Amino acid sequence: MRHSLYAIRKTLKGDWIKSDRDTIGIDPGADLWVDVDRFHSLLAECGRHGHGEDEVCARCLEPLIEAVELYRADFLAGFSLKDSAAFDDWQLAQSRNLITVVTVGFSHLVRCLLLQGDYTGAVRYAQQWLAQDRINEAAHRQLMDLYARTGQRTAALNQYMECVSILKEELDVPPENETIQLYKAIKAGFPRTEAHSIRAAAGIHPNNLPRQLTSFIGRTHEINEVKRLLSTTTLLTFTGTGGCGKTRLALRVVSDVLEEYRDGVWLVELASLSDPALVAKSVASTLDVHEHPGQSITETLSDFLRSKQMMIVLDNCEHLNQACGELAESLLHSTQNLKILVTSREPLYVTGECEFLVPPLRVPDDGGRQSVEQLMQYEAVRLYQERAGAVITKFAVTNENASAVAGICMHLDGLPLAIELATARLKILSPQALLERMGGGLEVLKGGARDLPARQKTLRKAIGWSYDLLDENEKTLFRRLSVFAGGFSITAVEAVCSIRENELGTDMLDGLASLVDKSLLRILQPYQEANREPRFQMLETVRKYAGEKLAESSESRSLNKRFAAYFTKLAEKA
Repeated sequence: MRHSLYAIRKTLKGDWIKSDRDTIGIDPGADLWVDVDRFHSLLAECGRHGHGEDEVCARCLEPLIEAVELYRADFLAGFSLKDSAAFDDWQLAQSRNLITVVTVGFSHLVRCLLLQGDYTGAVRYAQQWLAQDRINEAAHRQLMDLYARTGQRTAALNQYMECVSILKEELDVPPENETIQLYKAIKAGFPRTEAHSIRAAAGIHPNNLPRQLTSFIGRTHEINEVKRLLSTTTLLTFTGTGGCGKTRLALRVVSDVLEEYRDGVWLVELASLSDPALVAKSVASTLDVHEHPGQSITETLSDFLRSKQMMIVLDNCEHLNQACGELAESLLHSTQNLKILVTSREPLYVTGECEFLVPPLRVPDDGGRQSVEQLMQYEAVRLYQERAGAVITKFAVTNENASAVAGICMHLDGLPLAIELATARLKILSPQALLERMGGGLEVLKGGARDLPARQKTLRKAIGWSYDLLDENEKTLFRRLSVFAGGFSITAVEAVCSIRENELGTDMLDGLASLVDKSLLRILQPYQEANREPRFQMLETVRKYAGEKLAESSESRSLNKRFAAYFTKLAEKA
């Protein structure tokens, strides 16, 4: 026993065990976190809210989610005491009690998510519920109902067959009559109609839109303009620099217009795909559409969508533009009430497409020499304060740090991703210290939330995602344009960036237009009205990345000489 106590104390690295001549136990005053205690306290917290079971309670969601996520297996699964029947009985009783309690937790959580219209979350936790308690027939019925409500009739029927099989294998009993009647109704097509009428009455419409865990800042003008465009076009493409907030804006807009689409709004995330052939299959998988014999998946989708009043959001399409464009064109030609919203760093280039350029957030333009109240009118500054508050409790823009915060937002061109990465550095760098380090390059801007895609964990990777999609001539022109530290004209580009005649293999105008289309370059002024040559500009964050690529090449010295020669002649002429 002494040996065991020594091993326990060494393993726990603390004096948590108290013992005397008669007893051995854990010190009740020790600073311990016990999952079972936390589990019970979270569910007890929900029980103190004082509402009925069918009421939506926003305060219940977080504790319920935390509670069910704690339940990963049976109580003390895999642990036993040799020759201790009393322990075995106690463990079994505890395990059964916890299963009963977690069933109530899962049931309440799924009901809350369902009443809020979060069908994606409801399905996920119903599936998790079944994974923990596979013989729970109520959980099978709940998942069948959810599949039916979201139009996944095949999945609902398959869930019934799985339920029948599990009950036969584990308990040798048939399903309850309630389960059988639900199956018959789904097979006859009634639950979808019934579910639709329930959703319509409650103002809920089917969707798989992810729950947004942070607040949405500003963009009032953009939201109103996008809603106006959606009323007049069937294919709307959001374009803009990487990290400018295209996806977040799209999710905000479509969540506002859900009620306009009887058959729902469905998000298809394409960033992880590399094979263009999988685009149509990803859409079909999201909509639970299965390919019919003798038909292509695109034809099957067209048949399925022909009578639907639906919106599909194709997210992150820039690396699959041709496949997305071909699919969108085909589906829109064969349907009447389908709308497609696309987020991409360049347009799809198909007939009927309407492009909406998502701008960065507004930033101060006077070096931050305004009062705190004035600075808070700028979206970029408000976003910085909001996200910084999640890193350092009660962070606020004050007279002492206002100039530095404004400088950071201006330096980052108002890009939401860049600002969020900047606030992640607040744990070790004050706003002023961070601003001073920004002149050294993009390396300081990395980190962010663990669940971000890899391409958004650093600003360099976010811009590099676009750079890697360029052809060699476009890459060459892109990095050479970094020598211009402000606006520049076509004439200047032709004089400075063409080191050797025809080396880029394309007309300079085509190269500039391509970089504009790919959101790596922007037109600086409304030149059409002024009847003059346009001027272009790179966002400073993008220019820094291009400058890094230029420094890696052997062109920097000769390019800087051409730059100096051109502007010297221009000054002499003036």
